[in-house]
Amino acid sequence: MKKILFKITALYLLVLLVSCDNPITEVSDEVNGYTEDIMLQRAEALAGLKPMSVDSVITNNPEIDVRGGIVEFQRVTEYLQEGQWLGGQFSKSTLSQYKIFAEIVSTSGSNKVYVYGYDDDYNDYSYVRKGTQDSYVSSDDLSSNEEAGYIGAYAFSAGQVTVKFSYERIEDHGSADNNSGFTAEPIDVSPGNGVVGQTYFNFKVRITSGTANSAIVDFYAPDGEQYNGFQLPKSGTTFNLSKKLSQVGTYYYRYVVNSSSHAYVSQWKTIIVESANSSEGFSESCMETRYSNCSYARSDNAFYASNSSLAGQCTWYTYGRVVELSDKGELSSGVKQKMSNAFWGKSGRHAKNWPGMMNGNWTSTNSAALPAHKRKKGLIAVWQFGDYGHVGFVEEISSDGSMYRLSDFNRGGNTTKRDRWYSFTGTSDRLGGVYPSFLDPETL
Repeated sequence: MKKILFKITALYLLVLLVSCDNPITEVSDEVNGYTEDIMLQRAEALAGLKPMSVDSVITNNPEIDVRGGIVEFQRVTEYLQEGQWLGGQFSKSTLSQYKIFAEIVSTSGSNKVYVYGYDDDYNDYSYVRKGTQDSYVSSDDLSSNEEAGYIGAYAFSAGQVTVKFSYERIEDHGSADNNSGFTAEPIDVSPGNGVVGQTYFNFKVRITSGTANSAIVDFYAPDGEQYNGFQLPKSGTTFNLSKKLSQVGTYYYRYVVNSSSHAYVSQWKTIIVESANSSEGFSESCMETRYSNCSYARSDNAFYASNSSLAGQCTWYTYGRVVELSDKGELSSGVKQKMSNAFWGKSGRHAKNWPGMMNGNWTSTNSAALPAHKRKKGLIAVWQFGDYGHVGFVEEISSDGSMYRLSDFNRGGNTTKRDRWYSFTGTSDRLGGVYPSFLDPETL
């Protein structure tokens, strides 16, 4: 019988752990110097699964798509018995746009990556090819009657295995085959940065062959909200829009072009919008992902030192960021020791408990905005709600004092980093039904 464990995060793809028996196909492969039979399984329980598309992940997490190239979206660690699988299934439509990679990062057993297709006519899996440790699956691997592709690690012996899943765009400009009817060339916004409420940003998509009916531009604004469907007027073979932007910070944007039978979605890109006289923020952090291995993410981090699985949490990041800046001299040297005294080796360090653990003069903004004289870069911001709350770090203040740029991790539960602007007087920084409390760690 089959066992399926669904591994789903807020921001990431559906990943399946399949325990296999009832073989229908065997293939041979060289493993550890010996030829072994790899049994391909029927897996009846998979018939009702509902895979998520890569597009849904990218739509909700534009910051990962901006990087381009091969982008990691999930890393899974499981203990597998002999004959079990750890992998994911993806539709043919998804695999026509993206290559999906699976790489075995570490294992205490014997594992290799294999790729299969799903035959919709027979409601069954069929062998496609052997993989390597950095194998990928795309629509090129599927036959005409196969409607989905499967990629995963097969266990020849019991042990713990960590598999990294990544995607890479196959085509950046759409397709002009008989199914789509056009190719589209997205043009980077000009200029790439400007002043809030003053600069006109020019958005443009050029149709290089075929016919498209409409084009829109999607936005993620600095306040974290998504704004859909600003229509681009058509002029000949080009869709154009000139638009001022109303928020200070980083915008993510992408184009969606439509014909009667096809929609092309471009990669997310960024625009930097500054206030008329932007203030200067702190230097960049070494903590860019939960896998960062600088000392502030690892050995000098009170949260990682006690439990490495806390990497990617908001508390892990904010602690490391404050200590990093204290070591660099951008915050006072005493701040590092005060952070250590408050958190090293302590329990109950959830974000909502930081005000009690750090003490100090915290200012709540639930009833009123933070007073102007307290607005400065270097503040710690805590939202006290639910079981855990949330915490982040203020990197920069706009020159007019109305906005602050916050860096944080795991906002929304996806263990990734955000760096966005929020208003001191608006509602954009409301989280979990509450507004933040601020502390200047220099005053501890």
